[in-house]
Amino acid sequence: NWQSRYQLICQQGLDYEPAPQVPPRGRAKQSKGRNLLNRLIEHESAVLAFAFESGVAFTNNQAERDLRPAKVKQKVSNCFRTQAGADHYARITGFVSTMRKNKQDVLAQLTNILTDNFSWMPT
Repeated sequence: NWQSRYQLICQQGLDYEPAPQVPPRGRAKQSKGRNLLNRLIEHESAVLAFAFESGVAFTNNQAERDLRPAKVKQKVSNCFRTQAGADHYARITGFVSTMRKNKQDVLAQLTNILTDNFSWMPT
């Protein structure tokens, strides 16, 4: 099962990553790896949520996925020539992204927009 395998891997990490040395005064400084292990153990249910709940995506970073095409276009083109061009690009890609998220036919909806027949309801 996923949870026992996860716990085994975390335990192996704890065995591999040394415990912090206790200084004479103050708090012991942990390594970055040990800090990460502690967070993974503390937030186990959140880390494994995608494995147990069908509606949970592996990553929740939808905003980054939505921004990535614009950044790639900006890098390839070196920049947007005008602010208006960047705004138009953002508006079109936002529309396409929304249609995909609502499981709509993107081409049909773009056609409807361009012919003033736009009316859709998400299902």
